[in-house]
Amino acid sequence: MREAAGDDVTEKAIATQRGKPGTPLVSVVVPVYNVSPYVDECFGSLVGQSYENLEIIVIDDGSTDTSGEMCDGWAAQDRRVSVAHTSNQGLSAARNAGIELATGTYVTFVDSDDVVAVDFIEDLVTLAQAHGADVVTTDVVPFGQSAEQPTYRRGSTPLVEEATTTLRRIVCEKPRWGPMAKLYHRNVLDGGPRFLVGRVIEDLHFAPRAYSRAHTSVFSDDALYGHRQRDGSITSHQRATAFSKDLLHVLEENIVFARQTSRTFDEFDALTSAYLIHASKHIEMMTSESAWRRNSDFVRAYRDFARAHRGDVVRSRAMGRGYRLLFLLSSLSPRMFSNVFRVGKRLKQSGLPGLHRSQARV
Repeated sequence: MREAAGDDVTEKAIATQRGKPGTPLVSVVVPVYNVSPYVDECFGSLVGQSYENLEIIVIDDGSTDTSGEMCDGWAAQDRRVSVAHTSNQGLSAARNAGIELATGTYVTFVDSDDVVAVDFIEDLVTLAQAHGADVVTTDVVPFGQSAEQPTYRRGSTPLVEEATTTLRRIVCEKPRWGPMAKLYHRNVLDGGPRFLVGRVIEDLHFAPRAYSRAHTSVFSDDALYGHRQRDGSITSHQRATAFSKDLLHVLEENIVFARQTSRTFDEFDALTSAYLIHASKHIEMMTSESAWRRNSDFVRAYRDFARAHRGDVVRSRAMGRGYRLLFLLSSLSPRMFSNVFRVGKRLKQSGLPGLHRSQARV
């Protein structure tokens, strides 16, 4: 699949790795599709990393603008960059292709319209090696479309814990679904999870399966990854059109996976409650008549989804008492749930207890 300059990048990087003990090769997977205004900024931040032992694997997913040619230009300038040009198959397929090409001890993912701090990869590798971690989870810094630059955050105290604990943390407390701002040991990915092709909620499916294959995890609030917020993203497009039923399919698969892999009821309960709440939040968002019309198919699918999990809600100790009743109402009438939720939100602000969504804590 390699088609551009830099085909000998792997051999060179491995030689560099052998020559520098303690500096394992890191594979940086970069999917690219029609992002020509941002390519140079992204790649400039990657080739300028303080950690130099990299292979930067670029998957040009059938770009129709000049993005592919720009990537080839970077490969010509830096032998650590290699480019594979493919037909357009979507973000998941591009990431999967990058995983297959990766030869590094560690793998990280960077989206081609994002930027990273100069010590981003050095920070991840340092945490992984210091604690023998299979996965390192950090945070992202959102920033805008203009010349604005991300304000990175450093100096937090990392938590060293079991990967299953980190999974509960990012599902129940601090949602960090995406593979960005993370470092995976290749043992987690070899023969392991891949991104769902043809669905728009691929990150939500990938995360539980990746963490289930890891043992030791480092969780840090450092944020050295700049995540660009721009018009035309999947999220903004979806909110302007309709919510995808893919969300409910993935959440259902995640609940089944949690049922199969959780070691205790409390672990299963916390994850399942968070997945159910994640679905119900989309009903909470629908406040206008046009939103209800636009999402009529999603609402019908949601009602079936909620009804199927009424038993989990009744048995839950993780979901807040008041919200359990609201969720059960949503399985009967999503619209009534949305109206009652808004009233309940005002009551909660006035100090009425028991209406919080979740009481799960890691």
